[in-house]
Amino acid sequence: MKKLSALAAAAVAGLFLFAACSVHVDVALSPNWQNTQTSLYEGDYYEQLTYSLSFANTLEEGETGMRVALNEAESSYTVTVEAVPNQTIDGTVYHSLYKLTSEYVIAAEYVFTDEDGNVSTLAAFGGEHGEPDRVTTETWFHSLDPSYDMQRLQPLRSTRKVLSHTPTAMGTGVAVYNYTTAIVYDATCDNASVTVTDGWGELSEEERKVSDSVTKVSYSTTLTLEDLQDDYSVFDNSQLYFMARGLDFASAESGHTVNVAGEAGARTMNLSLASTGAHRYRFYLDNMAVDADLTATEISFTLTGSNMGSSQKVYYLAKAEGASNTYRNLPVHIEEPYDYNLGTMNLTLYSAYHTKAA
Repeated sequence: MKKLSALAAAAVAGLFLFAACSVHVDVALSPNWQNTQTSLYEGDYYEQLTYSLSFANTLEEGETGMRVALNEAESSYTVTVEAVPNQTIDGTVYHSLYKLTSEYVIAAEYVFTDEDGNVSTLAAFGGEHGEPDRVTTETWFHSLDPSYDMQRLQPLRSTRKVLSHTPTAMGTGVAVYNYTTAIVYDATCDNASVTVTDGWGELSEEERKVSDSVTKVSYSTTLTLEDLQDDYSVFDNSQLYFMARGLDFASAESGHTVNVAGEAGARTMNLSLASTGAHRYRFYLDNMAVDADLTATEISFTLTGSNMGSSQKVYYLAKAEGASNTYRNLPVHIEEPYDYNLGTMNLTLYSAYHTKAA
C-alpha cells in the first residue's frame, strides 16, 4: 500500500477499488471461533489473541537496496473480539453484535545500502527511537444469530487510526502518514460512507521535512461506496481474518469470494485453500501451554483484477471432529508481504485467552 506503512499491512490492506461481477454469491459461515457449535452466538464470547512479530527481508545484508531491521521486542499485534448482546450505535439499538479491536505496534529501522556498500539509516521509530508505528482499529459487526435479520457478520461501522512510515517508490526516502479512517455502513450493508481525516494539520513545508530522507505527508478523502453486495457478501477489511475462521474449505479445489471494503473503496478478494498439514506450534491457550504437532489449513487471501499484489497467507488450526472444537480454528501464523518487494512480516500466535483479565 503506497500511502501506508509497509510494516502495518495486516491492519491497512484496505486500499481497494471496486470490481463488479454478475451474480450474487453468498458465503456460508459457522461459528468455528467457539469451542462448541451448540449455539450460533454465545453472548459472553471473549477472545484476545497476541502475536509476536519477525521480518524476513528479501535482500541479504550488503545487497544494494532497503532492508528492515525490526525491533521484535518492541513490536506486537493484539486483536480482541467480544460479544455485545445489546448496543446503541448512532441512535439505533442493535442486538447480538461483535466488537473487534486491534493494535499493531511496529518498532523498526529502514536501512539502505548503496551500490558502494555504504549503509545509512533512512528512518528509525519505536523503542529508543521514540514513538512506534501504530495502527489501532475498532469494528462493530453482526453475529450469526438468526434472531436478528440473518445479517451474517455484516459490518456496521469501523474506525482505524494510523501512524506509519512507508518507503517511497525508489526506496531512498520515507513518508510518514498520520490519519484516521471512519467507515459507516447502511442498514442493509449495501452502501457505505468513508471519511479519511488527516492528522498532521496545517504544516508548513519546513515542518513536514523531518530529515533529508523522512517527510510528513498528508492523506485525506471522502468516498461513497454503493452496491457492495450486488455480487458477493461484503466484509470490512479489519474483520477478514476473523470471518475466515467461519468458512469451510472442504477440498484442495475449494475457495470463497467476497467483497472487501476499505478506506479507498472496495474490491473482490478470493480466499483459497493452499495446503493442509501438521506443523509444530507453541502458544498459550487460556491456562494451558500448547507444544504439539497440530493440523493447520493454509488459506491464501488474494485480490482479483489488476494490481493484485502478493497474497497474504494465514494458517488456521483445523476444526476438530465432534462437538468440541478445542483450538477454535485459531489463526496461528500470518504472513504479510510488503510493497517494493521488501520482504514478509511473520506474525506468530503467542497466546489466546478467552476470559477477560481481572
